[in-house]
Amino acid sequence: VDMSPIQDKDAALVVLKELSGLSKTNDGHKRAYLAHKLVAVIRKLEAETLTAAIPEALEISRPLTYQALLQCGTPECSSAIMQIFRTFDKSSVEIDAAVYSMGMISQSSRVLVKEMLAMAKFKPTKPIYYALSNAVKRFYETNGVTSEIQAVADYALEQIGDCTGDQEHIFLSLRVIGNMVVALGAARPALHSAVIQCINQPNASPSVQQAAIQVYRQVPVPVEGREVLMHAVLDRDASVQKRVAAYLILMKNPKPAELAQLAAAVHVEENHQVKSFVISHITNILSSAESETLDLRQKVQEAFQGNEIGMIMESTKLSRYYRLGSLEGNTIFESSNELPREVMLEMTLNAVGFDIDFIEIGMEGKGFEPIVEALFGDDGFFPDTVMKTTLYATDHMPAQLIEVLDSVLPLMTNDREKEQATQNIVKEISQNFNKLIENLKAQETPETMVYLKLLGAELGYLDTKDGKMIHDLLKMIPTDLFLHYIFMDNEFYLPTGAGFPLRVALSGTFTPGIKGGLSFNPGMKEFAFRLSAGIDFVIEIGTHFPDYVLSGLEMHTNIYHESGLRAKLSMTNNQLKLSIPAPEPTELINVT
Repeated sequence: VDMSPIQDKDAALVVLKELSGLSKTNDGHKRAYLAHKLVAVIRKLEAETLTAAIPEALEISRPLTYQALLQCGTPECSSAIMQIFRTFDKSSVEIDAAVYSMGMISQSSRVLVKEMLAMAKFKPTKPIYYALSNAVKRFYETNGVTSEIQAVADYALEQIGDCTGDQEHIFLSLRVIGNMVVALGAARPALHSAVIQCINQPNASPSVQQAAIQVYRQVPVPVEGREVLMHAVLDRDASVQKRVAAYLILMKNPKPAELAQLAAAVHVEENHQVKSFVISHITNILSSAESETLDLRQKVQEAFQGNEIGMIMESTKLSRYYRLGSLEGNTIFESSNELPREVMLEMTLNAVGFDIDFIEIGMEGKGFEPIVEALFGDDGFFPDTVMKTTLYATDHMPAQLIEVLDSVLPLMTNDREKEQATQNIVKEISQNFNKLIENLKAQETPETMVYLKLLGAELGYLDTKDGKMIHDLLKMIPTDLFLHYIFMDNEFYLPTGAGFPLRVALSGTFTPGIKGGLSFNPGMKEFAFRLSAGIDFVIEIGTHFPDYVLSGLEMHTNIYHESGLRAKLSMTNNQLKLSIPAPEPTELINVT
């Protein structure tokens, strides 16, 4: 982008003021046009001018300033917004949300990667780490190894160390490394040795060891790493999750010798969970008819020839691998007496002859068994309460009806003999509830983690400790919420006989919005809304002479709609109220 020959910060501030005040006027049809104009003006500002304009812009409208800077795309904009964030309080979740959205920008740059790394050092949180990994991944795809990526790899090495430090931070670091391992591994091969060391680090937590294994889901495992993974698969003292994770990585491209070891080990395996998973996985490979698995199928057939692996164990309490068309999934138990520790579902699409990892959703959890037992166990809240309520009801029935019930449900007679129904059922239910609360207080807090991958990139994970952050983000929602999204932004140049290039630019801006929004008042939560949407297409044709002149024609096509229907939902401690006033005149569509 060529900078404007006249650097004037007021040009951007005037547009921003007009855009921020639109919600108080009836000129909503100008929103898409002004949003595009604001971004276009900011793109032509040099770093010094932009930095000087930022404080005033934030006072006018903080959300609009962020949206414009995020879509600007120039190194000057990326640097400016990161500098803003580094002046904030580190505890602000606003930084996390904005930096994470910057990491989703389709075009990464040297400046963006450098600023993301500086932000990760300033505030090493989950959203910022994932933003850094996504920026690095996209930058490497177009530029290969650079000094910026090497700096990120060095920082990643520092964070994991020997995997004996802060286990929660190391777990996060390994998840993020796995998201950009192709780039970091190419920049610093020593990273592989550090990750492999974590797999069998005795002072590392099981979750850290498993995260180190899963770093290699996207890349081939080094030779020394394959030996470590095979040891993990055969280690009977390791957790089922760790053994299964190592097994799946090895089976991406197994060597004949490794398959021979697995074939011999599966017959003598004493852990039914591991054995069930391996049998179900091997059976799915052998029964597959897909051409993509032909080579793997032949290797498995040769290794297991003469070694019957047995039938798939049908118990619903055993670990299994499932595959149905483009869907595959895992259900992993540590014990048949527990709930699943890990559940994963993945969808793969075949496009242009290649398999693409479209979406993957996974959940890991532990510590829920005491809660389930307290709720639904033999002496749990629900069975005991239901039985006492039933006995109370039957004791107040006519004798003839009781005889009929005893003949149909003989167990009812035994329960009546064991436990006489109370005359104060409300008191009994209250006592049961208090007992449930005491039981739950005595239990350790369960742990759970849910992650999402889209098109091979992990977008992040949420665990039980992220509830406060999500609540704080919801409180940041403004009363008037308008999004300004440039969905098309292309330009090209054509030669002319005069020697000056002819510039042709096409852009499109979409601006959905809600007037009203979500508001929190003492004792009341209120949500009022009125919908609107606008689209602005811009075509520019003109002569381009950098740093001197830009002349030509600009054509705008604007489509706008605003609903005349309003609604307000109010919630207090005792009531829920929905009010829909009479509709105002509706601007069905406005085309200019």
